[in-house]
Amino acid sequence: MKIVYNERYFHIQRNKSWGESDHWDIGSTIKIGDRHNKLMKERYLTDYKMPTQIDLEKLHLDASVNPFYLRNIGIVYHEYIIKTREYIFENERLLINPDLPSRFTCLFLTDIDGIEFWKQRLLNNPDQQPYTIYEISVSGRIHKANQHYVELNTRSQEYNHQSAREYWSGVDADKEGSEYLFVGDMLVKNREDFNVGREYKEIIR
Repeated sequence: MKIVYNERYFHIQRNKSWGESDHWDIGSTIKIGDRHNKLMKERYLTDYKMPTQIDLEKLHLDASVNPFYLRNIGIVYHEYIIKTREYIFENERLLINPDLPSRFTCLFLTDIDGIEFWKQRLLNNPDQQPYTIYEISVSGRIHKANQHYVELNTRSQEYNHQSAREYWSGVDADKEGSEYLFVGDMLVKNREDFNVGREYKEIIR
């Protein structure tokens, strides 16, 4: 972790269906770190109302079962893997250094060299999916880590705790896949909205 002042980073915003809450205007100043971010806000509040025990073999043989119910089982399973990961990482952060920016409340950033990596990583179809790239100036606390350690898995709890410790220790932070976790004050310097066929490079001249 380091303290930064007026340093230049970028944020890729997707999922336009989530509303205008973070469609920031150029010149806006925003405080980051005092509330849940998109990663955790809905997951923290959502009650999935799903049975804790499900006989999948029985459901598979029951022709009357709505296929959307089966799909929802998969969604809830995926969501709980994400939640498990995030609470493990938060627990390790608090043990290692509670001043590190929390994944629950931070803004996820990239530097200029990581834009192409994250565009491909975050967007299902960058040539057709709407998204926005923000150029921002940040002042506050920032932590650089490698996203490799947060990739979803169903391995042991110890494996995930060890991954969290390496993530918060900055292991492989300078390799491909680096991400920045930021809390503090940010100023929106520029923004570009992209749709079908648009190139993103003009913002980083």
